Parts: sequence; structure tokens; C-alpha cells
Amino acid sequence: WQLTALLPYHDHERERTTGNEQLRGLGDLTVLALYTVYQTHRDSTVYTHKLQLGGGIKAPTGKYSLSNNAGSVNPSFQLGTGSWDYLLAAEYVVKRNRVGVNTLLNYTIKTSNGKDYRFGNQTNYGAGIFYLFEWGKLKILPQAGVSGEIYESNYQHGQVVHDTSGDVLFGKYGLEAGFGKFSMGVNLMQPIAQNLTGGNVEARYRWGINLNYSL
Repeated sequence: WQLTALLPYHDHERERTTGNEQLRGLGDLTVLALYTVYQTHRDSTVYTHKLQLGGGIKAPTGKYSLSNNAGSVNPSFQLGTGSWDYLLAAEYVVKRNRVGVNTLLNYTIKTSNGKDYRFGNQTNYGAGIFYLFEWGKLKILPQAGVSGEIYESNYQHGQVVHDTSGDVLFGKYGLEAGFGKFSMGVNLMQPIAQNLTGGNVEARYRWGINLNYSL
């Protein structure tokens, strides 16, 4: 088992008739548990493979403001959903010696918040290459790749909210350090291409921190 906690930092920008506005701050806390269902032995093949499946929960720690739903302002311009959401996840890693490729696929099922607003379910995918440095129990993994997000339409009082679906593709760079069963990572995400909510929201950079513990 592997247990991961992720708390992202967001930096968004939007245009209004009164000028540009920015939204910065910590987002929703996600806790994800993955179970290794298949893994080759280190000495059994030139390439080693690892497949993990699992699920998790997202807590509404990011700020959700009802005022962002008013008028022409797009309601997706938020730090958090204001709801408890649930995740299904899969991760696959293939490695040869110290070089490896990591791929992931997550699906988030979102629920209505206290304002009877439900953000659309979300698909996350990504792939990256990493290099492993080892000094005894200490491991350092720099990595680089891409990460994408696909958003389904939002709902308010059971009705579809138009221009709330979309997608975005990020370039992702990170560094993870592990010692024994504990590891910690930091990553930076920069938009490559995006089509969010009919152009009402522009994603900028993001950075996040994750904590892992292997059971």
C-alpha cells in the first residue's frame, strides 16, 4: 500500500469589465491510497513493471465563494469545490536501471456542496520520465512530463450550468525525496494548452506538495 496526501497551490486569472482579477491560495486536500496489484522482481527482467490501483477522498479545504457564481463570473473560478469528492486511481511505472516512465489516470466523482452546487466530474491523466539517485536509504527522483485535466459540466439545483466544461494540458516538473517508507515531493505545473469554460478562466502556473507513506 502507498498513502499520499496532496495540497495544491493555485494561481488563476480572469478578465472582468472592471479589470483583471487573480485568485491565489491553497486548494482542496486530497488523500489517496494505492495498492500494488502487480510488480516484477528487480532481478527478473531488464525492465521492471509496477501497477497500482486505488482510491481516495478530497476534503473541502480550499475556499469556495458563492459570490463567484454571481452575474457573468464563471463559477469554476474557485480555489475549492466546497464539497467532499471521491477518487478512483491507477498508476503504472516501467523502469530500466535508474530511468523510468510513470503514467497515471484518475477519475474524481464530485458531490453537491452546501450551496446546492456540484462541480463536474473530472478526469486527470499524466505521464513523465524520472531518474533515480540512491545513497543508501535516501532516494532522489527528479522528473518531467505532462499532465492533463478534463472537466465535465457543472450543475446548480440539478440543472446544467453552460460553459463550465473544458480541458487543460500542463507541462509538469518535480522533485521527490524518499527515506525508508516516507517520501516528500514538490512539483510545478505550467499550462501548454487550455480551453476552459468558454475562455472565461485562464489557468496559470500551479505548484503542489505531496507526502507519501508506504505501508
